[in-house]
Amino acid sequence: MNLDAKMRNSDRRILMLLDNASCHKEPQGLTNITLHFLPPRTTSALQPCDAGIIRSFKAQYRRMFIQNRVDAYDDILDNNAVLKPFTIKDAIYMVADAWNCVKTSTIVNCWKKTGILPDYDMEEATLQVETEAQNDCNRLENLLSRLPYTDKETAEGTHYSYLFN
Repeated sequence: MNLDAKMRNSDRRILMLLDNASCHKEPQGLTNITLHFLPPRTTSALQPCDAGIIRSFKAQYRRMFIQNRVDAYDDILDNNAVLKPFTIKDAIYMVADAWNCVKTSTIVNCWKKTGILPDYDMEEATLQVETEAQNDCNRLENLLSRLPYTDKETAEGTHYSYLFN
């Protein structure tokens, strides 16, 4: 059953916001879905994902990945183990876990920050999004400080750089 029929059967209506990408075509015959196309060149300002949700997700993923590699390094030191590889399957599970760590408040504040929703203090929402992003960065820096290398940007120039390949 398609979404429009499902909404019609549930006696519900939804508004779907779309950017103006050429692949977004308006299907004919929608009765319970209203499509609204955002103006051109406003994606970065109006889309909640671009207002901080993606940044939060990436920070969560990076934190988890660095934690994984720190744990792998610790296992090498503690148990004289061989480096456990980081597989595509590990990455897929980590993507799901990272998304689950994006806070509801981050998503709400990003919607507020765009100004799409009425009656919200955009300045306060922006401050909250920036504070959460800074907290994510601080947690990541804390993890990086636990690794035994001096160049925290690339881990190049040390024999530990293989942890990130």
